[in-house]
Order: sequence, then structure tokens, then C-alpha cells
Amino acid sequence: MRVKNSFLFQFSQCIRPMIIFYSVILAITTLSCISIFAYESDVSTVMTVSGWDFAGLIFLFVTGCVTTSEGFPVHLQNSISRKSYFIGKILSVSAISAIMTIMYTFVFQLLLETVFFGSKVFQVESILHLFYFETDEPTIISTLWSSAVLFVLSLFITMLGVFFSGIFYRVGTITKVTIAAGIPLLFLVVLPIIDSAFLEGTLYYKIFDFFANILGVFEQLPWKGCLSFGVLFIVTTLLSWLVYRRMPMKR
Repeated sequence: MRVKNSFLFQFSQCIRPMIIFYSVILAITTLSCISIFAYESDVSTVMTVSGWDFAGLIFLFVTGCVTTSEGFPVHLQNSISRKSYFIGKILSVSAISAIMTIMYTFVFQLLLETVFFGSKVFQVESILHLFYFETDEPTIISTLWSSAVLFVLSLFITMLGVFFSGIFYRVGTITKVTIAAGIPLLFLVVLPIIDSAFLEGTLYYKIFDFFANILGVFEQLPWKGCLSFGVLFIVTTLLSWLVYRRMPMKR
């Protein structure tokens, strides 16, 4: 019962932000299509949109980062254990990731394209589909595989946000600033300097090749992407539990 209450509370925290997020996306889409109808003389013009799946991943990461500071103290004040809270967190992360995947796949890729496809106006392009499949036109199999990879990736990204949220909750202001500034500084300043000075500009290519290999991008094997992101999700979940299991309550 406590796990159920925890899940419902944490899931309810994300409903309003999701509604706002998709309302904005739908508004942008509608206005874009209206502008094509109103101002384009060539009715064969096709508006191709990509990156919505990654926009959703950014939303999920931010959602994972901001829900702990409010929700965690409320649970402890209502005598809900850290274990029940964390199980509820995993369930809410899974539910949110599933909803985001369904919204992107069946609402944006299928429904909107069906609505506007008669006049060849609007097409949604999945970046994950471009990674794993050579064909431009998505098939049922490629769409299902892309959705599976997106779902597992969403689980990992959201739990990564939960992990950082727990870290930020436990540490002081100086450590928060150090982490928040240090990670971008590392990737945008330190590593490029090392790359250009000692590795002749090959560092980022090697990093890309490494991740492309373990994710099955070169072989175009989406099951490897599901497996790799699944392992990352499990590891991140275990690390997050180590952070949350002894996390103090802040008033």
C-alpha cells in the first residue's frame, strides 16, 4: 500500500509538466502546418521534423532531477520508508518513460503523420531510426525497434536525473556548484584541450566509435542498444539506491 501511494504521488508530480510539454509541442506543430498551408504556393512541400525524441529525453532528465527535493521529505514525514519511496520512484520512472515513448511513437509519428500525410505536408523523423535503419521510410518492425530503444534509453536518462538529484540533495552548495560547473567544463574545455594537444583530435572520434560499437549502431542491431541501455539503467538504479538509502531528511 505504501509503495502504491508513493508511486501515485511521484507519478502525479510529472503529469502537469508532461501536459505542458506536449501542449507546447502540439502548438508548434499546428502553427507550423498552418503556416505551410497559408504561405506555401507549392502544395507538395513537406515539412520534416526531427529531434522530438531527444527533446523528450531532455525533459525526462530534468524531471528526474527536480522531483526529489519536494517528494522525498513528504514521504519521510508520512512514515514511508526510503525503500518504499525508491520502489515507487522506479515504478514512476517506468510509467513516465512508457507514456513518453507511446506519445512520441503513436501520437507524433503515426497519428500526426496520418492526419497530414494526405497532402504530404508533415513527417516526423526519428533520430534513433536513422541510427539503426538505412531505409528512409519507417516500417512496422523498424518503428517497434526504435520505440523499444527509445523506451529503454528513456529509463536510463530519467534514472540518471534521479541519481544526480539525490547527489545534489545530499551535498552542500559548494559541491553542487562544483559538479554543475565541472562536468560541462570537463567536456567542453578540458577534454578538447587534451584532445588537440596530445591526441591529434581523435579523442571524440574514439569515444563515438566506442559507444557506436556497444550500442550496435555500426552493425545496425537495435537489440544491442536495448541491452546496453538496459545495463546502464540497472547500474544507475543501483548507484541511486546507494545514494537514497541513507539520505537524510532536510526541513
